[in-house]
Parts: sequence; C-alpha cells; structure tokens
Amino acid sequence: MDQSSLDRLSDEQFRRLTGLKRPMFQKMTQVLHASQRHRKGGETARLKRPVTASIRNCLGRPANAKAET
Repeated sequence: MDQSSLDRLSDEQFRRLTGLKRPMFQKMTQVLHASQRHRKGGETARLKRPVTASIRNCLGRPANAKAET
C-alpha cells in the first residue's frame, strides 16, 4: 500500500490497518527517511585477510593444511 492510499483512509481505518495513529506514523516515517539519508555513502567494508584463512584459524589448522574429507 502506498502513501496516497493511506492518505485516503479515515482515521479509524488508518489505525486498524497500521496499528498507529497518524501523528505517530508520520514521526516514524520521518525518522526512517532521515536514517536512510545518512546511511548512503561511506567506504565499503573490506576483509583484512581472506575468509578461508580466518576459518582455518578458528579451526586451529595452519593455513597450508588441507581440510579432511
């Protein structure tokens, strides 16, 4: 359901559908949109060493050891 459909509902129907009163719903959407704006950008995460080496270290095997089959 999009915003225009929600705007056409009566206050009672809106509350039944969303479980919130309109003012609270509007505040929640403002916070959500603000957090999404701040989330964009930034540097992508990079692993410092290959994942397989990290897994081997957790298992207590040396990096050149082969896994048991």
